Amino acid sequence: MLRRWTAFGLLLTIMLVGLACAKPVKVPMSDGVCLAGDLYLPPCGGKGPWPVVLERTPYERKESRLIMFEFSRQGYAAMVQNLRGTGDSEGEWDVFGHDGGAAPGGRTAWTPSTGFDSSRGATARSA
Repeated sequence: MLRRWTAFGLLLTIMLVGLACAKPVKVPMSDGVCLAGDLYLPPCGGKGPWPVVLERTPYERKESRLIMFEFSRQGYAAMVQNLRGTGDSEGEWDVFGHDGGAAPGGRTAWTPSTGFDSSRGATARSA
């Protein structure tokens, strides 16, 4: 019971204090297909460029909400993104495709034009 209340309290605190908020975004790949994601920016409206954490998943993006909040609280621009053909992303899911069907280089190609620092960051993939 205590564990449930602790997790609920943490989530409520994060939401009320406004440590970060998720902004839904669509990221175009080189072939024109847009991948859906949730972007979490560091609090306090500071100016970038921020290091980037990018997680790509075929599962629900909301499953990564707490960890993305924590990354953004630590000063990272964090994004959780659905793979091609999963969730709200366009295209067709190909389980044997290269990196879930994203165009090569598509993972970080968008970061220089958005004020993020793709040279400092990490990527992860849920499998």
